[in-house]
Amino acid sequence: RLQKDTAARLALLGFHKSHQSLNQTMNDRFDALFTAQTAQGLGEGSPPLAHLRPNPSVGKTILGLAPGAQWDSKRWPEEYYSELMQNYCRNTQNPVRIFLGPREESWFAGSRLQQVAGELSQVEIIRGKSLIQVAELVAHCSVVVTNDSGLLHISEAAGTPVLAFYGPTVRQFGYFPQLPESRVMEVAMDCRPCSRNGKKACHRGDLACLRDINPEQALQTLAQIMKNLESAT
Repeated sequence: RLQKDTAARLALLGFHKSHQSLNQTMNDRFDALFTAQTAQGLGEGSPPLAHLRPNPSVGKTILGLAPGAQWDSKRWPEEYYSELMQNYCRNTQNPVRIFLGPREESWFAGSRLQQVAGELSQVEIIRGKSLIQVAELVAHCSVVVTNDSGLLHISEAAGTPVLAFYGPTVRQFGYFPQLPESRVMEVAMDCRPCSRNGKKACHRGDLACLRDINPEQALQTLAQIMKNLESAT
């Protein structure tokens, strides 16, 4: 089980005191978990699921969208995902995959995102897949746009860069993206972080930490990631 340094998180929340343990990356935490059993940890080498990823010179450009999260307070608004996807698809015929888990089914039906997805022939809804199948599908995406969620980490583990939205959680918790091509969008606010894992509802009532991340700016950041990936190949 990963050490999440709960006491250090609570000190950051309550007293704005940062502890050195909060500087650990996710790889650091996995290393601490496994080094007692193995001679070598994960370190900073190749992503552990990189073998699933096709050669970028032969693979087609696929955009992945992961609009879910364990708690609603960590979700970039689904109407923002809709706007980003709609504007992206106006300029390209590249395939788009929307990844849905059981939690997303409760709000996806009848949502604006479902409506827009149904109007676009290049959009595929991924649902009802095993974790291994999801990892393989994510590995074939060029970029995944995601919240602070498990799919963010699956994407990075497969070597797929992410555009990630962070609201109630922060870098100091140790779960920021690590791939050099990945990007994070966040808004500086005095109330961040507001809980140790992002579970609590927004005390302001407006979820401004995520709602103030503009879909147009997100699309521009996404375009820059893809441009950088094309230059690298």
